[in-house]
Amino acid sequence: MELRRISENGSDQSWIMVNPSTNDNFTQQLSGLKIEPSPEEYLAIEGVKRELGTDPSRTQHLVRRESETKAMPTPWGRIASGAGQALDRSLGPFVDSSGRSIFIDVIKPTVAPLIAIQRVGNPQPLLLCSAGTLSGTVSTIALNAGSIWFPAQQFTSAAPASSYVGLQIQSGTISFSTPVAVGAVPIVVSGGVAVTATLRLVAAAPTTLIDNASVQTPSNATFSFTASGSSLASADASSLTAFGTTAQLSYSTASAQYDSLFSRVLFPSVSNKSSFTAVSSSSQLVTVSGSATISVAAWSLPVTITTNVATLGSVAGSGGISLSLAAGLEAVVTNGTLPIDCGLCTLLVEPSMLELRGRSATAPNSASSISLYNLSNVTFRSSAPFAFVYINESVDLEAWAMATTFVATLDQPRTINNARVRLSGPAVFELMRNGVTTKLTAQGTNATANVSAQSFALKNLLLRATDPTSILVTGTYSNSAVTQGVATLGFTLASVLPFLPDPYATNLDFSEPSSTATAGTLTMVLTWQPTVPVVINVSLPTATSTSAKAITAPVLAKTKRQVDDHHSSLIERIKGPLESAVEPRSSPTYLDLSTNVSQFGVLIGDVAAGSLSISNLYLEAPNDTVAVITLPAVQWEPVVTVPDPAAFPTPLTYPDCGETFVMATKSVTLVPIAPRQAIDGILGTYNSTAPQEIAARFTLPFGMEATTQLVPSTSILFSSPGLRQVQPTFSSSNLAGGDQISFTPASSRLLHPIGQVQSPSLQGSTTLLQNALYNGTSTQTTVLSPIDGAFNPTFGAGGSRPSVPITRIDISGFGESTFSDWRNPADAAATISKVNFNVMLGRTSREVVQLYSVKYPWGTRVVRTITIDRQNSGVVVRSDSGWQAVSQGLYQYPKPGITTNSGVVLGITNITNIRDTGSTFTTPDGSQLMGVVFDCGVMMENVVKGAGPDGTVPGRDLLGYVQLTDRTALPPLGQLANDQYADLISAVGPMGGQIDCVININKSGLLMRIKSVGVTPTTSSSGSIEFVMQAGGAPILPGGGLWSFVSQGSSDPSPNAVDPINGVPLIRRNATTVAPITKYPYIFQNGADLLPSSPAIYICLMHSTGTQRLIFPQPKIESTGPFQITSTVTPFLADPYVLATATGPFCHVNLCIPFNDANYSLAISSTGDLKLQLPQPSFTTNTQPRVLRSSKTLETIAYCSDENGVPSVVTISIDTSLAKPWSVSITKMSLATSSGSLGEVVRIVGDIESDSQTPTQIVNSRVLFGKALQPVQTVVSFLDHFGQIPAPTIAMTNDWQIQAGLKFDFAEYLKAVPALASLIKQFVVDLDFKLVAEITAQDTTMDAEFEVTLKFKTPFGLDVIGLASFEIHMADEGNTYIITLGAGLGVSFDCAGFDAIAYFAVTQSLIIGDDIFGLGTGTLLKGSIDLEIVEVDIEVEASMAVIKVSCTGPSGDAESTIWGFAQATIAVEISIAFIIDIGFSWSTEWKNNFNGGPCPLVGV
Repeated sequence: MELRRISENGSDQSWIMVNPSTNDNFTQQLSGLKIEPSPEEYLAIEGVKRELGTDPSRTQHLVRRESETKAMPTPWGRIASGAGQALDRSLGPFVDSSGRSIFIDVIKPTVAPLIAIQRVGNPQPLLLCSAGTLSGTVSTIALNAGSIWFPAQQFTSAAPASSYVGLQIQSGTISFSTPVAVGAVPIVVSGGVAVTATLRLVAAAPTTLIDNASVQTPSNATFSFTASGSSLASADASSLTAFGTTAQLSYSTASAQYDSLFSRVLFPSVSNKSSFTAVSSSSQLVTVSGSATISVAAWSLPVTITTNVATLGSVAGSGGISLSLAAGLEAVVTNGTLPIDCGLCTLLVEPSMLELRGRSATAPNSASSISLYNLSNVTFRSSAPFAFVYINESVDLEAWAMATTFVATLDQPRTINNARVRLSGPAVFELMRNGVTTKLTAQGTNATANVSAQSFALKNLLLRATDPTSILVTGTYSNSAVTQGVATLGFTLASVLPFLPDPYATNLDFSEPSSTATAGTLTMVLTWQPTVPVVINVSLPTATSTSAKAITAPVLAKTKRQVDDHHSSLIERIKGPLESAVEPRSSPTYLDLSTNVSQFGVLIGDVAAGSLSISNLYLEAPNDTVAVITLPAVQWEPVVTVPDPAAFPTPLTYPDCGETFVMATKSVTLVPIAPRQAIDGILGTYNSTAPQEIAARFTLPFGMEATTQLVPSTSILFSSPGLRQVQPTFSSSNLAGGDQISFTPASSRLLHPIGQVQSPSLQGSTTLLQNALYNGTSTQTTVLSPIDGAFNPTFGAGGSRPSVPITRIDISGFGESTFSDWRNPADAAATISKVNFNVMLGRTSREVVQLYSVKYPWGTRVVRTITIDRQNSGVVVRSDSGWQAVSQGLYQYPKPGITTNSGVVLGITNITNIRDTGSTFTTPDGSQLMGVVFDCGVMMENVVKGAGPDGTVPGRDLLGYVQLTDRTALPPLGQLANDQYADLISAVGPMGGQIDCVININKSGLLMRIKSVGVTPTTSSSGSIEFVMQAGGAPILPGGGLWSFVSQGSSDPSPNAVDPINGVPLIRRNATTVAPITKYPYIFQNGADLLPSSPAIYICLMHSTGTQRLIFPQPKIESTGPFQITSTVTPFLADPYVLATATGPFCHVNLCIPFNDANYSLAISSTGDLKLQLPQPSFTTNTQPRVLRSSKTLETIAYCSDENGVPSVVTISIDTSLAKPWSVSITKMSLATSSGSLGEVVRIVGDIESDSQTPTQIVNSRVLFGKALQPVQTVVSFLDHFGQIPAPTIAMTNDWQIQAGLKFDFAEYLKAVPALASLIKQFVVDLDFKLVAEITAQDTTMDAEFEVTLKFKTPFGLDVIGLASFEIHMADEGNTYIITLGAGLGVSFDCAGFDAIAYFAVTQSLIIGDDIFGLGTGTLLKGSIDLEIVEVDIEVEASMAVIKVSCTGPSGDAESTIWGFAQATIAVEISIAFIIDIGFSWSTEWKNNFNGGPCPLVGV
């Protein structure tokens, strides 16, 4: 849907309205002049569009006519748009900017679509006609009444291309020499077919012309179209009457001609007259006289040009009659004194028009001067020969135009040197009489224009242009004067330079443009009336923009400053000058330096070509491209911090005072490019009935920049932001104050709710720049550090509350003024709660910025205030209040969501001396916190020692974290989210710190010394997070054994010591978000394990004795009922065997003896004593074996049963108030050692008894040997018949190991059985048996040795000695077995109560093991004398062996090593009276790796 304009030859235009949905630009260029149509002309076109509706198939041909006569009064002639077509109506007149009358002719469309008839292979039709329904093959077609069109070039090749002539017909036929098919459109005929059009014509409706001029065109005509050409075959007679003379015409066979003067096709006729005489001439404008020979008389049809035959409308009649005349006619123009010789000319008469044209007229060289305005005039001189035209369309409408020369001398405009302008050259002089009014139109071009630049000054624009290049004068003509009219001047514009009327500064480079540079045609329109000053309007070329060559780049490029894109949203809302001011660009900027506009200026953005305009001699641009500016509105002076902290740089200085003030609007209304008018335009736009949005940027004190958007309110509940001009007046003194632009925020029209509300603020954003300098070097520190991190995330673009926190600000070129006290009482972390500015004309008196926040982990509200004051000396001083608490710390946060279980730490109060630590933490969601330490009173539950007079416990240097910024995502939370709070604790620890007090837990009598408090997160199985305030310290436990606490992780095999710094944790579930909950107990447990169903770490109460220990996991004290320690977890007993495997304070829990259930309690007495209470004093254990140690060669197992599987019974008693505070008894305990190759080697069975007054012992014990030691078992069983074998011993060492063993002393045994001693001594020299088992956390060893020496008397007095021994060494690294046999000779005697024996023997040994095999030999010399009081033993032994050891080598392959080993030993032992033992022993050994193998020698 568009309005498409088709340019024709000449100044007039025609349009085809394809669809009426869009406007078109009707700006006309007349010899380069910019002439604007009137608004009424646009409205008329819109009316035609509305008539057409929205049907895209409907079209309307419109012709724009720049003359009151339908025939254009142009002397040279030309093809008029719409010529020969009937008019439906004419719209107008409309007056354009040059004063000309404009008409819109609406072409009458054809009644029915035209049908084209054309020859094969030729797209050009022979004719276009209107007929009824056609079908089949016919020889004749009957034509309907209407129009028929013929291509003009088929009659005469001189006619223009795409030109057509037409006739209006009543009826007619189209005949074909051979029948043709007519069913399809177009109708196509072959080349040999002759086509004949027989037509009955209709003449146009006549009008009354001057001197009764009239015309009769042919009534019937026949046209022939053959292969050889087209012609007029016949025509009826015709006639013409003009100026009192009538000529009769008849048909002629002469060929058609083209008349370029009238743009018509002529069909020559035969005239009854040879000459034409102007008998009468009654015109009031031109008098015609004389006689001239008729050279050609013709039927004249107008030519219409179109490339689209669908646009051809109805034909206006049947043309006219023309007479081509030789010289002889004369014309005298009104007020003219000399006649004009018309020369060769043509007279044309149509029913509604008479027209006389010529191109060779002559006249005497006389001047005709016409007065214009003031002292201006234009003088016309005729030049021979010249063209002319006279048109008469009624007795009251006639026109005369002629080509001439002119000289114009104009009083206005004048150059900046006050020189007048003058121009001369060819011109067209036109007079148009319409009734009693005659109008003059004169158009000329300056043939002698001075190409050197002239300068013209408007109110805010300097124009450099040539002399006028053209002129168009229109106006009312009378007595050689234009009394009121319009003169339109054209200049070739070289450059433009905006300026301000008063002294100003600008960033433009005033370099001269190129002398050949042009920017188009400058148009000046001067309008005058009698007694009224001349009004001058100037129009710039359409292409003129702010990038014109005279407006060049700034002299100094601006420095882009760090603004973190805080203008981005504003720029998106209002493009243009504000964007130009943000980025370093070449936008022209003008700053008024006078006081007339209070030093405001303007900044010109990128103005699109054609958008600049001039009105009232002001250069204007769309309001959205003209911004109001001033210098930075406030001074950023050096800021000194007192007292001068070592960590804070002072003074802070600034490289400049920030960006300029800029104010702009979205309105596209044109506004003069001058400060006063730009201010009025923006304020008027905003405060109008259809307000437009306003944007502004300005600086605030000490590094702040703000942008604001003033958006008119559409709600009845809120007022619009205020924007007004403040200028106090003092009428008595005839004085006025400076201009100030006042900004105030929007406000609610409703009554404020009860309580404090946030102060109103300007919509937009405020950014604190990091542009300060310290010692001339950039620093990240700002005057608001350390709370500056909250400023931009709050007020900056993209912040949580983007705005400008001021309640009013007045801005002038002399500086800004504001006395704003903005408050935000919201209870939310990291909130700027106060912004106070006191500024007077750009000098800051006071600035206060306060941050309100939350200190974790107690939820304390804190504020920190930065105050900047100007001292009397003028120095600007900054002070930092530090963090100040404004509430207690009772775990209450601004919003629900953080649940803290306070336990025994009820909160904190009297919070003072808050100091920065220098540490910060940023959560994953962008919240930043800073560490602080502080002093306070800690409110502890049931304090019995350590509290001050107010009942609180002094806390010194406790750690907390203050939230500086909220999360970066929107909306803000006002506090940390639970997961972010947990991240903080994970990163910095539990916060809190050390205190010192003693509390009575739940007033139970159990005291606890609290050494620390801190918070930890806890997560439930559903994923919800709560927080636990944990008190750490040492419960004060009674004696009766050693009481302590241990901790065990869920994956740890055994408990470990508790945190040595924080001690035993004490917590309680009592969320601060609800009323106190009495049902939850006090638990010795880490806070992280409060909510999970299974704690990650169990805190255990442990009772220790020398050889056993008890642990009570997860102890708790109920909040109600009897005071006692209970648990839901079963206690464990570590017996002596298991305890030997411990590597820490307790052994592996899985090896311990569990209680049958958790049904126990440790009753707490008022004195703090503990008493174990069980349902039964004893319980039976399960018999599951407990493997204490296991290796590839050895396994040590403890059984809670004897060798027959009878289970053990455990009896435990604890009462710390008694003299015997504890006892432990375990019956039928077994400790067995086994080897994979030997099976169970030995087992010790017995009852373990232990109490606070008796060492641990095994009673009712026995040693059982396995099959490997069956001979030993036989001997022991045999000997046991004669006397009891000594009981096994058991001992716990300091190194967490247990030793159990059995040693058979043969000598002592003989003393125990004196009756058999003499018999045994006859045969047995020595019988030794020794068994030692040692269990540690790292390994287990078991050594068993059986040795017997026998003697037999011989007849020779000597004794034959036989030796046999069997040794077993069992250890984790392997088992070794040594069998030794020997024989020798000796002597012995028994005399007078003493015994003596001496012998010598040779031994052979077999050494075997898991990875060892060897053979050995040795000698033994031994003697013994027993004198009862004194016993002496001497032994000398030497042995050697060769041993092969197998192992896996470093490469993973099986390897072996051959070792040689030798040992020599000398031992002497003397015992005197069983009191003194003297012993001496010397031993040496040697070993050698014979083959260099990798296997070590062990176990030998």
